[in-house]
Amino acid sequence: MVTLDAADAIAYSCNTYVSQVATRLTRGQLVQTLRRAGLDSPTGLSQDETTGRVPQPSSVAELQLEVLGDWGVETTPLELLAAYRRLALRLRAGDLGTAAPVFEGLEGSVAFGMADAAHVGGLRIAGKTGTAASATTAETHGVFVGFAPADQPQIALVVYCGCN
Repeated sequence: MVTLDAADAIAYSCNTYVSQVATRLTRGQLVQTLRRAGLDSPTGLSQDETTGRVPQPSSVAELQLEVLGDWGVETTPLELLAAYRRLALRLRAGDLGTAAPVFEGLEGSVAFGMADAAHVGGLRIAGKTGTAASATTAETHGVFVGFAPADQPQIALVVYCGCN
């Protein structure tokens, strides 16, 4: 049996690990964290932007799905970009705190994990792939969001592949 730590779980998109860790949070803690990341707030980067929503889960099952993005959370690519920009600025300021495994996992995702297609020789990139259900169809959207260079970010980017 293989044991993953938080960084590897992020790099390999291990939903089981993430949903189990989520059970250590209260529903309020999860919502507060997602809102603090700006996933339901205007970014100020566009005049006519829409905003997402982060509802309060009413059960542990909804909490586990919400942490995976499979229930409740609605966000925009621009909000994701802004959230990763904040992460990158935090890294540049040397403010890793308890988020060190997150940064390690994002870099691992590109170096050897699920986002390895974003790997560029000679450039350290940190990022994550993801999918999201469409609010209007049965299809899913694909996204990559990240920043580079991973150790001293200068750029944040989002690549959104809609299902239309």
